[in-house]
Amino acid sequence: MGKKVRHRSKFKIVTYSILGLIMLLFLAATLPPKNAVRTTMIINGASPMSVIRCHPKYHLKESKFFKMPVYSIPIKYAYTDQQAGGRVSAFAIRSFMGTFHVATPLNQFLG
Repeated sequence: MGKKVRHRSKFKIVTYSILGLIMLLFLAATLPPKNAVRTTMIINGASPMSVIRCHPKYHLKESKFFKMPVYSIPIKYAYTDQQAGGRVSAFAIRSFMGTFHVATPLNQFLG
């Protein structure tokens, strides 16, 4: 019985280590706002090639209107997101702890 307990505890340690590494990589991916946009795109089901090829751009006028940073991607890289309610090409950026960023499709703010 002792071997089973040791085997389970090693499994838990490995599992928690992998989950911790994934979380650290996710947080590191959201340091720049442009990467936060790309991370949101990949989580919401955009094509990986479009995520790599797109270059999100900051928009000053929209940022002033929404009172938060707004980034957009070219229309040819826009993707359909059922949760956001249509084609997504603009993202509002929120900062946490002044370092980490989260991009939210702008359609969710307008709907």
